Order: sequence, then C-alpha cells, then structure tokens
Amino acid sequence: MTVKTRRFSIIIFICAVFITALVTIVSFTNNFATAKITYPGLEFPIAENSGNITYDPTKTLADFNLINGSTSAGTFVWKYPGLTPTCNVTLYDVVFTPFDQSNYEIETKAVELIIKKATPTSITFPEITQTHTYSVNLKLQDIQFTNGAGDGNFSWNNGENELLTVGTKSYTLTFTPRDLINYDYSSYSSLSKNYTITITPAVGSVVFPTHLNIVYEPNKTLGDIDIVEKASVDSGGKVGGNGSFYWKTPTTVISTSLTNSLVVFVPNPNYSFEDQTFERSITIVIDKATPPNLVFPTANSIIYAPTKQLSQIALIDGLGDGKFDWKYPTTIPQVTINSYLVVFVPRDSNNYDYQDVACEAMVTLLVEKATPDTIIFPSAPTMITYNPNHTLINIPLSGGAGDGGFSWASPNTVPVVAITDYVILFTPRDEVNYNYTEIPRTHTVQITVQKAIPVNVIFPTTQAVTYDPTSSLENVAFVRESGSGDGSFQWTTPSIVPSASVSSYQVKFTPSDIANYEILYSMIDLQVNKLQLSEVSDHGVQFPSILGAVQYDPTSTLSNIAINGITSTYTGTFNWADPNIIPTVNVTQYDAVFVPDDANIIGLTYKITLTVQKAIATSFPRPDDFTLPFTYTESLSLLDITFSNNSEGSYEWTNHNINPFVNNDGYTAVFVPYNNSNYDYSELETLEFTVIPLISPKTLSPSEYTIPTDLRATYGDTLSDIILPNGFNWEIPENTQVGPVGNRVFSASYHPTTNSQNYVTITNIALTITVEKATNSAQPSASDVKVAKKSGSSIVFESDKALEYSIDGGKTWQSSPVFTELTPQKEYKFLVRIKEDEFYLASANWQEIVIKTPMSGFLAALIVIAGFLVAGIIFAIVYYLCVKRQTDKKL
Repeated sequence: MTVKTRRFSIIIFICAVFITALVTIVSFTNNFATAKITYPGLEFPIAENSGNITYDPTKTLADFNLINGSTSAGTFVWKYPGLTPTCNVTLYDVVFTPFDQSNYEIETKAVELIIKKATPTSITFPEITQTHTYSVNLKLQDIQFTNGAGDGNFSWNNGENELLTVGTKSYTLTFTPRDLINYDYSSYSSLSKNYTITITPAVGSVVFPTHLNIVYEPNKTLGDIDIVEKASVDSGGKVGGNGSFYWKTPTTVISTSLTNSLVVFVPNPNYSFEDQTFERSITIVIDKATPPNLVFPTANSIIYAPTKQLSQIALIDGLGDGKFDWKYPTTIPQVTINSYLVVFVPRDSNNYDYQDVACEAMVTLLVEKATPDTIIFPSAPTMITYNPNHTLINIPLSGGAGDGGFSWASPNTVPVVAITDYVILFTPRDEVNYNYTEIPRTHTVQITVQKAIPVNVIFPTTQAVTYDPTSSLENVAFVRESGSGDGSFQWTTPSIVPSASVSSYQVKFTPSDIANYEILYSMIDLQVNKLQLSEVSDHGVQFPSILGAVQYDPTSTLSNIAINGITSTYTGTFNWADPNIIPTVNVTQYDAVFVPDDANIIGLTYKITLTVQKAIATSFPRPDDFTLPFTYTESLSLLDITFSNNSEGSYEWTNHNINPFVNNDGYTAVFVPYNNSNYDYSELETLEFTVIPLISPKTLSPSEYTIPTDLRATYGDTLSDIILPNGFNWEIPENTQVGPVGNRVFSASYHPTTNSQNYVTITNIALTITVEKATNSAQPSASDVKVAKKSGSSIVFESDKALEYSIDGGKTWQSSPVFTELTPQKEYKFLVRIKEDEFYLASANWQEIVIKTPMSGFLAALIVIAGFLVAGIIFAIVYYLCVKRQTDKKL
C-alpha cells in the first residue's frame, strides 16, 4: 500500500465516521423532538356571502371575509390576498397558520368563491355634430364623438373609410363592451344607435350692397326697386360668384319708417361658395314727399242747444290729405260767439313733409236762439198739517220741468186750517240763448191744511187707591206734571168701577186751540189695592177659639178637622192656613183663614187652639232578618243598619265592638223611636230584637297585603325549597323545578291566616324568582386529564371543552389546553377543574397534575454531535499515528 493510498483510506474512514455521527445525531434528535402534526379536527372556513357577491373590480380577495373556520386554533388568510376574483365558480387557496407553530403544521386548502356578474354602468351614446360642410376627403371616421360613456368602445358599422357626399344619410354606431365575463349586458335591448348626418355644399364669397336712397312714393313696394341699380356707387352689389340678389319680402310697402330690409342671394346649385351667408340686412333711406294743397272747410249755421258740442257740428268743403276737426270739440257754441279754431291732422305725416304748412285756422259759426222746452209747473202737497212755525217756503215743490227755477209768490205766508189757493213763480235760467217772450211765468195750486197733533202733551199719572165696590173712575184724581200740555184731561168713561189690580184706562186730552189741534187719547195705569178685612166685628166674621181634643195620628192632617165659623156682611169660607200640617201632641195654636168670595177682598187670619193627646204604641216596626249584603268589616259598628226607611225611629247595635263573622247566628239590635213625644211605648216590654246580617267575605286590595320580593333559588331547586310568607301558597305543585338560570315567574295565592273565613283567597299573584347557578361539587378525575403532547417549551392537554386549566395555583384560569413558552426540564403543577356553564359555577374542587418538561431537542442534538466529533477526531488521530509509524518503519 502506498502512502497516497493510505492517506485516501484515512480520509474515507474519517468521512465514514462523520457520516455515521450525523446519522446518529439525526436519529438521536428525532428521539428527543416530536415531529409537527396536522391540527386535529381542523375546519377550514368558507367565503362569507359566497354566491351573493357581485363582481367589483376594485375589490381583492382581502376584501372578502372568511367565516366558520376553527379560529380558536389559528388564523386563516387568503394565500394571494391581492388577487382580484372574477365571475365564476373559482377555488382560491387559503392558508392556516396555527397559534402553536412549533407543534402544528401550516396548511393550505382551496376554498370556493362564487361571484355573480355585476350590472354594468349605464351606456350613454356620444353626441355628434349632425351637419358638416362638404369636403373632398371627408370620411365617416372623421366624425368625432363627444360625451360618450360606457365601459367599452364605440365604432361605426357602415365602414369608417366611406367618403361622405352632399345629402342626408343614416349611420349606425355600435357599443362593444370591454368585459363580458364580469358584467351582464342582457338587460340592454340594443347596443347600437342610428345617427343622421347631413353634408352641406361649400359656398364661395358674395359682396352684398350696404345701403340705398329713394324718395317716398305711395303704394310702392320693395319689389319695385332694383337692388343693384338703386344702391349707392360705394355700397357694393357686385356678385362674387354666379347668383342673383332678391328682396326677402318683396311685397313690403315702402315708407319712411322702413329703415332696413333683408336681401337674399340665391346661388347657382352647381357651385359651392365659401361664404355661407345668403341673406343680409341693408340700410334704406326714404325721403319724405311734398304734401298736396290744403283748403280749410266751413260750417252751416245752427240753433243753440245746451248739450250740443262742436264735435256734433259737421265741417264741409275741406280739401287736404288728412282730417279736419274742431280743436276743442267739447265746447258748446254760444249765441254770442261767432268763430272757433279748426285743426288739420295729416293722414300721413311720416311720409309727407308738413313742416312749412299751416295746420290751424278759425272757422265762422252762426248760432241762433233756441225755443225753450215746454214748462211744467211743479205740484205742491194737496194736504198738509197745521204748523204755526211753518211758512210756504217750508212746503216743498216737486215734479216741475223747465230750464229755470220755481218759487212761491209769497213765501212767508203761514197756511192756516182751510182750503186755500197759492201762486208759484217760474224764473228762466238762460234768457241769452233761449226766447221766453211767449212763455207764461205763474201758476196757482190749492192746498188743504188739516189740524195738527198737539205737541209736548204729557198724560197724567194716578196714585194707588183701595178697592171700593161703590166708587168709580170719576172719583180718581189725576197727578199732572207742570207744562204737560195746553189743554185739559178727562176719563173717557168715568162711570167704570175699577177692580183690584193694576189696569189701564183711557184718558182724553182736549187742546185749548181746538180749531187747529186734534183731541188726543191715551191709556194710563191705575193701581187698585185689595180691600183688607181687619176687624171681625166690623165685617160680621166670627171664628171658634178652641176645638175639642184629638189623639195623635201621623196620617191625619189639619185638613181632617172642620172649622165652623160665622159670617154676615161678606160671604166666604173658613180654612186652615196650612191644611197639610200633622198636629203633634200638645196644646197648640194653628192659623186659620177666612177667604171671601169676592177676589178683590183679602180675607182674615185667626189662631185656633187645638189639643192633641199621645197615641198608645202597641208594637214597633221590626225589619226582617237582614236581606242587604255586607262585605266583612272588623267591627259591627261599621255595618250600617239604618237601611230601613221607617219614619218612626232608627236601629242600633246593642254591642258595637263585636267582631262580626261570615255565616253568623245574628247580633242584638235595639229600636230607637224618633217620636217619643207623640207615642207612648210604656206598654211594650222591650225594643230589642236579633238581626242576622248577610256578610260576604272581603276581597283585599293590593295595598292591604305585601307581595314578597327578592325570592331566590339555585338551579335544580323546586318550589318547595322557597319559603313564602304566611298566607302565600304556590298554585302549582311544589315539586315543580324552578328552571334554568334567570328570572322565572310563578303564580301564587294569598289567604289571611287570621279570621280566614272572612276573606276571599287572592289568586294569580305573579311572584318572580331569581334562579342562580348551582355550586358544582364534582371534580375531574385523573383519567379525564390526559397530555396530548409535550416538548421542552410547551404542554398540550387533550382538549375537553368542559374543563379549564391553571398553572399559577388557581389565581388565573384558561379554557385553552395549550401552554407555551415553558422552560425545558422544569416541573410544573397544573390544576384542572370543571369550568362554569349556564347551569353550574366552576367546580369547587380540582385535579392536581405535576408534569416535567423534557430536554430541548436542539440542545441534546448539540451534545451528541459534540461527543461523536470528539470520538471521531481521537480515532482519526490514533489511526493516523499508527499508520504513519508503520509507514515510517517500512521506509
């Protein structure tokens, strides 16, 4: 073996040793560290609202929530959260990262996400300019779009390279959506729209005339004027291309008010013109014409009329192109005035020049006096009433007619009572313009004057008198006021005998001036008082003073006792003043009256003595046993037994302090007479009797008993475990469970325990019981607590949702069975108990488990590696030395 061969063998040996050491280390490390596992029972989430999500290009997978996964074990996220999902049933990867990554694997799973197509934004077809000027190279693609909207493109269907010719044609514009996969365009009936495009020919240039001057001629129209011929030399009128000028409104009649008009250029259709304006307004100057000769008119003579104005008088023989009229047409022409001003108004001052023409002149008018209208004299009242202060001037005249005034010839005359003639005068108003030489000026009327009613007459009054059947009105005097009238008063029928009352009787007033004044009549009141009979002896009326004794009878009144009186002068009857009085036991005087038959006489009143003796009582009114119901009360005094309407007395309990009971045997009552003064009860042995009141049990009001509150129980208790106050009982079986934790309501009844027969049981009382969680005395057994996995830094118990764990001696508790960040090779004491649920508190007892964490796998591996490396190196050195010696020996 050569040296080279030996060295190579040594190297191979060392490598073998090193590889063996590595394999050993790996095996050893696997013995110390537990391999990661898949999380047991892991449930991957689903996409929230999958199938109900509408496509949104702005949203990525990060915007979609993952739900219903095992979130207590770790977190779930989309593997590619920035990806924008499209419409389809698509699977996207979701990554699970456990909270305990040292023991559980990170997992990936495809989750289904279904997205519906979105509704596209509304499509707005663009606007285009529909009219274009013809151009040799104008194509459809040159027509630009503006203001179009929609997620897609617009294009022409007819071919964008088509040349456009003069005329009108329809073209179709189509919308092509950009994204048919994620948007639903099925609701659109059409994605195309037709446009009408008109191409107009191009025009050349035209030089229009700017103004023309002419003199006004009547009835001449624009059509009579040659535009180019009449235009000024410098105003244009030369055609720059083939065509002609025309007035746009050739029938317009010219006048000085016409200052401009439209001129139209009609081009030859075979030519195109750059200038598109084919009509233009040009200035027209029309000078006024010289007016025809003017001759003012005359007027015929008239007869004066007060209502005839100049406007009603015709002007004749005038000459001129216009109208003649009075300058002041409302003037009424007078007999004394001869000339009036006339004005000429030209018919056409706009087109004729009247600046130097006199348009006003005086015209002579002859006015003759008029014959006055027929005079009708007014009438006067045919009959008036005499008034010493009125003269004829106070008598009105009515109904006259004539242009003037009417008046009395002697206006200061006072008409007297008689039939008399009086003269009326007529005075003309206008003797300048009217001829009154043949008109009569006076007229006679006849007036009858009748007597007047006297004034300031105050009829007298009378003083009250006493009725006297032998005296008449003649004996009744008047009470007359001072200045009550110039005359005398008398009763119209003085023989009447007035009756006792306030009545009206007629009185006559006779004036002193009987020739001119009427006699007056009036009714005045007279009070006649009734005659009072006051003395028995004077009028022959005699009353009895004492009547015989009677026995008291509550049903007998004074009307049952007759009065035997005597009368002679006046007839009448004897009566008690109040016949309805029931006389009581005593010697008493009662009023009696004498009522005369004559209603005008007041009767006499007298006192009569009457003796009434007591009645002997043989019994007293006893009511039957009580028939009126009573509700229980605590004292007999509260049961009212005055229910009877007996007028002879009342009833009272003998002992008011007795406590009555329902279904009693009766209680003693006594009759208390109201009228001991009129009845003698001495022959009766007793006034007591037994009454059995009908008493109903009392229903207590809520304020008379206290409903128990703050009733508490624990889960698993029955109603029998709850102590109620005296009188309260459950209305359902007491072995009924109180139910789950929370407030529970049960029905109870209440019946007082004292005097129970006198009360009604109260039912359906709602009692609230607060049910609390029960104490849990159980504890988990040692076999219930198992370790699923442990390492140098963590311990995981087999998961039991009903248990909770503590590592700090019970200070804090956790539901998670996972404990991490532990120290390797350290002993830990764990407490395990049954955790609180909806029925029980956490268990009071727990299971204690002591667990020691193993050595860290990485540290163990380092130790083994170091050991093998040292052993290999030593072996290699020894081997090398031995080989070298042998080699050296051989050398």
